Amino acid sequence: MANPQSAIPGPLLSIENLSVDLPVARVRRAAVEDVSFTLSAGESVAVVGESGCGKTQLARAILGLPPEGGRVRGRVLYAGRDLLSLSEREWRDVRGRHIGLMFQEPASALDPVKTIGAQIRESLGFHADLSRAQSRSLARAALQEVAFPDPDRGLDEYPHRLSGGLRQRALLAMTLASGPKILLADEPTASLDSTVAAQVLDLLDRLRRERGLTILLITHDLGAVARHCDRVLVLYSGRIVEEAETRHLFHSPCHPYTRGLLRSVPRVASAIRQRGQRYEVIPGTVADLSMRTANACAFAPRCPDRFAPCDQSQPELYGTVSGTARCFLYGGVPSGRPA
Repeated sequence: MANPQSAIPGPLLSIENLSVDLPVARVRRAAVEDVSFTLSAGESVAVVGESGCGKTQLARAILGLPPEGGRVRGRVLYAGRDLLSLSEREWRDVRGRHIGLMFQEPASALDPVKTIGAQIRESLGFHADLSRAQSRSLARAALQEVAFPDPDRGLDEYPHRLSGGLRQRALLAMTLASGPKILLADEPTASLDSTVAAQVLDLLDRLRRERGLTILLITHDLGAVARHCDRVLVLYSGRIVEEAETRHLFHSPCHPYTRGLLRSVPRVASAIRQRGQRYEVIPGTVADLSMRTANACAFAPRCPDRFAPCDQSQPELYGTVSGTARCFLYGGVPSGRPA
């Protein structure tokens, strides 16, 4: 099937030096710092990293939705238009109609006192002047598109009467009803069991093929990334530390943090352990926002490959065989580099 967005030249979305500053103890700190990447039409790109690395802040910043007191810097170019220069009225046309955001917990994102149909019709009403009959017809079509069983009945259901998987389908229908070209999916399967999660991800794949939908998938599930994404951005302490095509990243991870993440994934072969043996983990935790410094590599305190330059300055993104990595192991160190 031809990609319906293939006529758009160049990247559909370009993120340039995007930062999110938050007030911490009367000082502004960067929760997301100098992030740059592109999304092409019909592409699926994953953003991975531990909790606290800035993944959700990044997704919300793309839509101009920083937390209270936060400030977004940089540029977000959609089809060549800088979204961060828009007025709030102009933003309302972009959110939902061009770029949709799917939250990780449908039970919180859906209004418990409104039917599913009412909520989808409400989202449609932000972008078009429709009669009740027209909006109901489009809402039914949206539920049908996401394979919601018995869409007519689903329109009149309340969220609390649905299973987690059906709530997630309803939320996806509401997000996609206005026809956005880009979906920012923030941990869309975090609250689902593995079987239902796989069904939701397969559904996103189908919509990507049929619609030419572009997906930015924020997730902890590296297995889902391997099966469903073209490219991976590894985020640590608010910065991209590695970027590569999915097959390359899983076969030959470059950054020590990426290698640690992949080693930490439980596997069938390692599920049967000797008594007292633990799964592999990355020692330590992501530094609190107030503790981050610009004078050293953020991952250095946890890194098994740490050496002198790591404590002296932040590395840049250097080219690797498969992509880029923010690590002195790959460039920028004149001497003292480990073999």
